[in-house]
Amino acid sequence: MAVGFIVDFYYYSIGSADFLHSFFSTVAVNLEGGKWGSRFPVLMNELYQGKLPVEKTDIAFEELNTIREELKDFSPDKVVWDIDDLFKQPPWGKT
Repeated sequence: MAVGFIVDFYYYSIGSADFLHSFFSTVAVNLEGGKWGSRFPVLMNELYQGKLPVEKTDIAFEELNTIREELKDFSPDKVVWDIDDLFKQPPWGKT
């Protein structure tokens, strides 16, 4: 089942729920030292829980840009499929 974000009347599809959770898990483990929301509280806590107040969109974009820049330094084998089960592998394995 696909998940996405609704902004006003527009729906932006992200992909599977597993893929979205994997993105947030990867950020938490690799960029926040395993402490969910410690560096990126707006994206990791508020957006992930389903709501992002309009007055926090600028902060969210700043956090997202930082995440994008920092993840560029990581190889694909650093993807975390599920922070709650670090042994789970993405469907494509370790490559």
